[in-house]
Amino acid sequence: MLTGETSQLIGSRLKQIINESTYTQKEIANELDISENALTNYIQGRRSPNVLLVAQLAGMLNINLNWLLLGEGFMHFSAEKERQLAGGRSAEGKSELERELALLQDENRALKEKLLNLNSDNAVQNSKIEKMEKQIERIMSILDKSG
Repeated sequence: MLTGETSQLIGSRLKQIINESTYTQKEIANELDISENALTNYIQGRRSPNVLLVAQLAGMLNINLNWLLLGEGFMHFSAEKERQLAGGRSAEGKSELERELALLQDENRALKEKLLNLNSDNAVQNSKIEKMEKQIERIMSILDKSG
């Protein structure tokens, strides 16, 4: 889970995404398989979305994950490319932009993978915590029986 200030910043970016999207908040929630109320809580910074959900949203709406998480770069990859290509760049300039775009997309994929790995690490940690809690419960039960 993302926490604190990051959660609030992501929430404000989620609000911007929804305001500029052709999707409704309900449609986005349905696509992500979460309740509309949960999405509202994420948007308002009251709850933190897990990294897998953030990555799914970025993929669903073609959002630059760096922008969504860190506020860096452009919201959408294609919007900047189209804007620059529409500006009448030369073939060499277009080729340079395409290389830059490919690099950004590679970075985005790598960041998504890191987020998925973080989510997996969290699942492992949660599993360890659950095992420890069970051990504590067993020890407490033994102590209750002996006392």
